[in-house]
Amino acid sequence: MDLTARLMNALTDPDSDFADPAPDMSRVTDEQLGDLVAESCAPRPWTPASGLAWGAVRGAVAERRPRFTPEACRRLFGIMCDRAERGEFVDLAQVLTAVEHRTGPLPDLTALVESLLGLLLETEPETRRPHRVLPSWIPPASAGGGKKLLRSRAGKAGSPPGRTGVLRPPANSRLSHGS
Repeated sequence: MDLTARLMNALTDPDSDFADPAPDMSRVTDEQLGDLVAESCAPRPWTPASGLAWGAVRGAVAERRPRFTPEACRRLFGIMCDRAERGEFVDLAQVLTAVEHRTGPLPDLTALVESLLGLLLETEPETRRPHRVLPSWIPPASAGGGKKLLRSRAGKAGSPPGRTGVLRPPANSRLSHGS
């Protein structure tokens, strides 16, 4: 089994026998590192093997830039949705980094973005201004990619009153079209 497979096994299999305290991470490509980063964010019980693998992945990330395949981007968004549902920490910076450093075209993340934002709006009071967490990589509606991306949460349980869509800045901001 190659190093990437051994690390992935250590991250996903509670019975893994991975015990290398200092694996040679130069043998892992940037794309493989992106896959490992995504998997290392998944909520799961800690084991000695997963702890060693997590440390090796995080050490490699500190030294170089992982590249994320479209599938790794989808996986990371899905993991963050799972974390939000559990009430665990959601690292939006990690998600945005994955999209920024992807290897291919932007995958269709519409449902995952809607789900993640919805969960954050329901559980995190400081994300009541979601336009501040939305990056510039979201395709504009005029390009045909963003029409369904961000639907209004108005009328849904727990939605902040007066919002008609998450792209609208607050009325009192200098970016608003209001008075």
